[in-house]
Amino acid sequence: MQHQNKYKIEDISAAAENEISESNLLIYAIGYEDRSNYIRSLFSSNVNCIGINYESSGLADFDKNLELARLRKDTISPINSQRSIRDNIADIIKYFQNQREFINITIDVSCLDRTLMASVMISVIGILRTDDKITFLYTSAEFREPSLYLTPLKHFGPASYDLAGRIGDPYRQRVLLMGLGYEYGASLHVLNMIEPNYTHIFYPEGEEKKYIPFVKKANFNFDFGLNKFDLSKYDIMNPVLLHGKIRDLVYSFRHNSTIMIVPFGPKIFSAVSIIVAINNKEDVSLMRYSVESIDYFPETKASGVISGFSYLRLN
Repeated sequence: MQHQNKYKIEDISAAAENEISESNLLIYAIGYEDRSNYIRSLFSSNVNCIGINYESSGLADFDKNLELARLRKDTISPINSQRSIRDNIADIIKYFQNQREFINITIDVSCLDRTLMASVMISVIGILRTDDKITFLYTSAEFREPSLYLTPLKHFGPASYDLAGRIGDPYRQRVLLMGLGYEYGASLHVLNMIEPNYTHIFYPEGEEKKYIPFVKKANFNFDFGLNKFDLSKYDIMNPVLLHGKIRDLVYSFRHNSTIMIVPFGPKIFSAVSIIVAINNKEDVSLMRYSVESIDYFPETKASGVISGFSYLRLN
């Protein structure tokens, strides 16, 4: 029987500015999107910031974002491996824990890939004390009509070796919980590879309604050729409700099923899914679907709308 952490999460989407003002430490990505700098720009110079360096020299806005991090004297952490990034972040957090009775950590998940996000979250949650708090923030991209074309699959497997679950257990039925984005054809490819006995699909809705037709088009208007599957809309501004739905589905199936979560779409879905997966490691596989590089890095600005939730450990 696995030990489960007791925790609670609270919606802070309507009060993100208050959470930012109370934060002691920010973890964010230094990436090629202009958006990767947006939430960082809202923090004062007194806040300690860790920028995870994607080392994408010459791509879109990366060089500008890296120079800003240096000018602000942020701690710049390279990505050498999942283990190294966990150790680096854990060491920094432990240092601050030794200086304070409790700390408020903010993680900007907007531009973290799912493997890196899982590593960061496993590291931070693993050393969280009862009085510490984590706030997860996400800002969507300003609308830009997406290009809908098939991209070759590069890798499909666990996002983290710690969240591999029971992959390949032949005595359990397969359950798939999948969030949709506008990665053309990817959801159908996953369904064909996994061949689940039960499927529950989530599709996003946010402040920007222009994305919805493209999500439907990229996912064949939700016609996957399955005899039966459940379809749920979720609001990216209400991640707590989304967490409850995913958690309850996991609790319903974990006694006799291999559960795979495949988080396409907004990174807030990934953050919520990783929380559930961390707390159900033996029963849930958190999967990452990555494609070959298309050598296309468009300018991607933040919408300015922030959603998020806070995580507090209770034991």
